[in-house]
Amino acid sequence: MPIICKAKTTEKKIALSFDDGPNTNTKEILSILESQKVTATFFCIGKHISMDKDLFQLIYNSGHLIGNHSYSHTISFDFWSAKKVQQDLERTQALIYSLTGQKTNWFRPPFGVSTPSIARTVRTMNYKTIGWSIRSFDTMTTDADKLFRSVKRQLHPGAIILFHDSQKVTVDMLPRLLQFIKEQGYEIVPLDKLLHLQAYVN
Repeated sequence: MPIICKAKTTEKKIALSFDDGPNTNTKEILSILESQKVTATFFCIGKHISMDKDLFQLIYNSGHLIGNHSYSHTISFDFWSAKKVQQDLERTQALIYSLTGQKTNWFRPPFGVSTPSIARTVRTMNYKTIGWSIRSFDTMTTDADKLFRSVKRQLHPGAIILFHDSQKVTVDMLPRLLQFIKEQGYEIVPLDKLLHLQAYVN
């Protein structure tokens, strides 16, 4: 299954992505992004959208891009049949459409794992699968300094950075990282502009 993990460019442009929202720290992250005039992509979980539709709409209405990150995000997702995977993704797709009027073009697999069933579903639904080239590991540390050092070491042109808006450490580290990125001469751009790939189906 083709997975887009970075842009093919030598320009110092990168994009930010956040998985698993809407979530505990989404509002704070949105506030930080707004203050820095940064547009990110949020790969949202359907069941989380259902639990806080207002927060999901705040993400979208703030100008950020939306991707499908499954409805369930269950550990057993990788073992499902193609039919069950499709039903799960369609459920999230329908929910996103009902709240935004948009049909998302992008999918990010739960846990970043691809299987034959997932690959068949992606082809059937004509999704573009989006990965990352910088994994922050923000789900595996509570040390903001360590997280900052890890991400800054990996910075490169065309990068897609993976964060999670469930993590308080990401909130604590993000303003410092955004400042550092700009000081290094990088431009943070929306993912559709970085990849020259539409976020939504016309």
